[in-house]
Amino acid sequence: MNDRPVPPVTAAELRLRWMPAVERLPEIPAEYRRPELSVRSAARLLGVDEQAVKHLIDAGLPAQEQPYGMVLDRYDLLNLGLLAGTGRSAAEAAELRWTAQPGGPPAGWTTARRLRLALASHCSAGCTRAPGPPLCATALAEQTATVHTWRTLRPGGRVLAEVTLRGRRCRARSRAAREVFGEIYDGLLTGRYRYARLPPALAARPERALAAGALDPVTAALVMAVHARAAGLEARTRAGFLLAPPGPRQTAALPHAWTEIRECGHWLPLDPLQAYRAGRHPDFADFYRGSRPNWLLPLTHEAHCPATAHRCSDGGVPETSCRQLPGGGRCP
Repeated sequence: MNDRPVPPVTAAELRLRWMPAVERLPEIPAEYRRPELSVRSAARLLGVDEQAVKHLIDAGLPAQEQPYGMVLDRYDLLNLGLLAGTGRSAAEAAELRWTAQPGGPPAGWTTARRLRLALASHCSAGCTRAPGPPLCATALAEQTATVHTWRTLRPGGRVLAEVTLRGRRCRARSRAAREVFGEIYDGLLTGRYRYARLPPALAARPERALAAGALDPVTAALVMAVHARAAGLEARTRAGFLLAPPGPRQTAALPHAWTEIRECGHWLPLDPLQAYRAGRHPDFADFYRGSRPNWLLPLTHEAHCPATAHRCSDGGVPETSCRQLPGGGRCP
């Protein structure tokens, strides 16, 4: 984030957009909270001035007082930006970038793309004992990617890879699969479920996440897998990354998760949450009910499992990040 000044928040915007968003924030249980961002960092993340953050704290935005000042939780701030919907926050900018990926007719959503990627792992608690390399070449999901080069850098285990991603157009045809997809998708549209960014440990416990009034990709994937198996379907969850549109600069990829069900010898993705987030296109709901897009990097571990092993005395878990490097594009 840069230090460029931002326009101050007006009293009307504060009253009409930010204050109601504070009231609607998911109540993340205390054991999953990590308040560690200063007021200044919070202001950058929200795209507002520091005085506005102080007003929001006075209005109920969770914050913890420390000797050096107030500190706030990153997930509260991400969700606050999404709920306020002012277009100021980093969370909104990221959502727009990743959900605007198709940028063309549906026929281009499955065209093979060659990409250069950098992947790395770190500890969520910030301990000095770094996790091992996040992936190996065989960890990319079958039939969806070809690894051309793969290099692990030491120290730190950062991985550089060049891969080709292939999309596949297909439609889940069983009634049970359509109902599993529709239960989450319709619930998001009607407000029965509310999309939010959640700490990984909370997202992996759907009953706690839903009790907090929130649902993220991992939570949705786990809930759908349970419902699919109860309906007699063979189901699994998957983790991976949503890749941004190609560009001349490095771009962070967004961690994502979804459910897959097996039909006619193929694993078909069900991703109602991404259909909801990117729902401006009329074909998205149908596409995400069985098709695999060429902007999704799938890994082979389960949605709620880390991509690498790590032992942390502070209770941290390994988190994997992915960045798109300049270069690549559609394959000839």
